[in-house]
Amino acid sequence: MAAVVENKGRLRLIETDSRATVQASVRVQTTLAAVARRLGELTDKEIRVIQPKRIKFANRKGCSDHCPDAHVHVETEMTQTATWEIGGAGAAIVLHNLVPFMSGAENELPKSRYLRFIDEVIEAVPVEGRGRHAVDLSIARLSRLGWKIPDGLLAPVVREESVPAAA
Repeated sequence: MAAVVENKGRLRLIETDSRATVQASVRVQTTLAAVARRLGELTDKEIRVIQPKRIKFANRKGCSDHCPDAHVHVETEMTQTATWEIGGAGAAIVLHNLVPFMSGAENELPKSRYLRFIDEVIEAVPVEGRGRHAVDLSIARLSRLGWKIPDGLLAPVVREESVPAAA
């Protein structure tokens, strides 16, 4: 799984004004549906499969040397693709478990990038309130499947509030 995520995976970390926290995900898109299905089984996530389809283009321009028509009708077939994606705390948990098995080859994304991604996701995870329930469900699901949970996600960190001084 580490090799698949390292070679085919895409990390996304998006900050928008419409969300209180950072939106993070790890996605693998492949033409091999069995690979995506296995990733889905290992994380208890549904995959999305786009079936092959024929596409017709009628606006392709013919060459001026020997094409008698102004445009050429072209048909092509898009292959089936399958997408596995895990977001938020789940993305951090999966990467936390996979990084030790990644090669960190020069032409691939360095391990430090994955580690920074994990840290950014954990730092953005809500400690309480809105969004925390989804985090807890994700942690419970992946823990039940045998994934090791990073320390930063195990127990909500109590953020210091300004406490009035004792008299």
